[in-house]
Amino acid sequence: MNAQRRRAQVLEAASMCFREKGFHGTSMAQISAAAGMSTGHIYHYFKSKEDIIAGIVERERDEVELLLAGMRDAANPEDAIAAFANGTERSVEMNKDISRAALKMEILAEAARNPAIAEVVHRHNAEIKAAHQRIFDATDPKLEARMELAAALMEGLSVRALRNPDLDKQIDLELMRDVVRCIFSAT
Repeated sequence: MNAQRRRAQVLEAASMCFREKGFHGTSMAQISAAAGMSTGHIYHYFKSKEDIIAGIVERERDEVELLLAGMRDAANPEDAIAAFANGTERSVEMNKDISRAALKMEILAEAARNPAIAEVVHRHNAEIKAAHQRIFDATDPKLEARMELAAALMEGLSVRALRNPDLDKQIDLELMRDVVRCIFSAT
């Protein structure tokens, strides 16, 4: 348990540093200072900054998996759609959080330059996609397109949060739920 807490401490410190200084502007010494532990201690849990980013991406995957957990017990596709739409509020909150959005953009920018980070991001995407496929009707020939559209809608909120300081006042959660229902129930 202590090791998990220490890993989480490093991930939180690194997240803060990456948001403030960027991936390349952050040193392991800065992460160490923010985490309140020695650099050597950090290397006990993570081999490199890339490994820390992988940990941050895995933490995000785990949060999404938690969102999906309540949907796995759906008796039929309609119940899954309803459960997914009802989970929209938490997904919207996660995606419009400016701190999370800034970190996500930093990681995605690094993925465009760094094949190791790109592999982590692509693996995360595939795992989340597979988790969604286990919830919805796998025989739906448009399921993959529906999932990509829903992901673009939700992840697009991160870009909008960074661009629009009034986003909180302008998001209509019921409209978002309706859009999500439409994406997954349209024939």
